[in-house]
Formats: sequence, C-alpha cells, structure tokens
Amino acid sequence: DARLQAALPGALEAVARSLRSGAGLQAALAEAGAATPGPLGEDLRHVARAAAAVGVVDALEDWAGRRSLPGVRLGVAALSLGAETGGPQARAVDGVATTLRMRLAVAAEARALASQARASAAVIAVAPLLFCGLAAGTDPRIADFLFRSAAGVTVLAAGLLLDAIGALWMARLTRLTP
Repeated sequence: DARLQAALPGALEAVARSLRSGAGLQAALAEAGAATPGPLGEDLRHVARAAAAVGVVDALEDWAGRRSLPGVRLGVAALSLGAETGGPQARAVDGVATTLRMRLAVAAEARALASQARASAAVIAVAPLLFCGLAAGTDPRIADFLFRSAAGVTVLAAGLLLDAIGALWMARLTRLTP
C-alpha cells in the first residue's frame, strides 16, 4: 500500500498528460496504466478495461472500494467529478497529484523528526546509567553508597524508576499515528 501511494502522484500526472493531449479518460487511464509499473499500473489497466463494460465512474468507484487508501479515494473523486461534470480535468488531476506529493513529503518529514526524537530520548535515558556505572567503577565510595546502603539503594531505585518513566513517556510522544 505504501509503494502504491508513493507511485500514485506520478500515475495521476500521467493521466493528466494524456488528458491534456486530447485522450478521453478511459484512454488516459489505460495509457497511465501502461506507463506505471507494479500493482498501481495493474489497477489502472483494470479500471480502463472495466470502464468499457460499466462506465468510467463505476469502474473508478469500484477501484476506490477495492483500494481503500486516502490517495486513491482522492484521485478517484477528482477523476469521477471530471467525468460526470465534463470540462478540463487535467488541472484537477494535477492538483490532486501535487497534494498527494505534499502529503507524502510531510509524512516523510514527520518520520524523520520522530526518529531524531527517539534517538535523543535513548541518549537521555542511557546517559544517567552510564554515568552511574562510570562513577561507581572509578570511586569505590560511590559504589559502596549506591549498592551497600539503604539510602543509596533507594536513590538508585528511584533514579531507575524515573529514568524508565521518562523513556516510556518519550516513546509515547514520538510514536507516529496514522
């Protein structure tokens, strides 16, 4: 589905090019299907074949039902609207392609930013543990306090608990929701 959505703007631009050159919507879908590799090309070729039997709008709506993806639904809405109302369709299809490209870019940016935040959270969660280990390893008095006294064990347990809570909180904050 992700690859299909990534290829959809290019396929819609191919449909728009065909429409601008004077092709009808069914022919434009067939041409775009021939130029588009993978499952999206197969879907477009299937829609073009089905359009001959049931009409372009019904074939497009059937495709939207089979591929219930936001980009497909948006593309089908633009193509169906143009087919039902007439007029120049290429501009609307190009607009949908641009919108889908922008959506994909925003989603990629969100993933990159969330990845950076997760890496920062990991550093923040691990740094106190490393510092504690380094301090305890270099100074026996610190190790005695942390591991052999009630106050030290309490401080260590509280620090580990707070560190774990912070790590879980950061994981929740940086989780991407669809």
